[in-house]
Amino acid sequence: MVRGEQETGPTSKSQTLPNPDFFGIYHAGDGVTPPKLIYSVEPEFSEKARKKKIGGNCLVSFIVRIDGTTTDIHVAKSIADTLVQEGTRAALTLDENAVKVVAQYRFTPATYRGTPVPYRTTVEVNYQIF
Repeated sequence: MVRGEQETGPTSKSQTLPNPDFFGIYHAGDGVTPPKLIYSVEPEFSEKARKKKIGGNCLVSFIVRIDGTTTDIHVAKSIADTLVQEGTRAALTLDENAVKVVAQYRFTPATYRGTPVPYRTTVEVNYQIF
């Protein structure tokens, strides 16, 4: 389950990232309208994680392209970071699944002055055992 989209980028003016950055990617602020999620997929537990009863939050960073698809998807904060050695392999399967899920997301693109722009953001993918 996605708990909520979080825009990357500092909130204070002194730490604001340039728009666009060196790679041509836009960030929050400076008149940039962030992308809006229009299609998402619910993450599924891996069998390894289910057997070990491992859950948690995985922070995934990615770029929303101008066509609303995602690219440069990677785990920014792993579920395994919060576990002891015994459960890390199972937790990593959840991280892998979170990346696969985010690859299926679709957005209305971010815009700058009315023009679609590539935009870096993060989402927190939450795995809860009930």
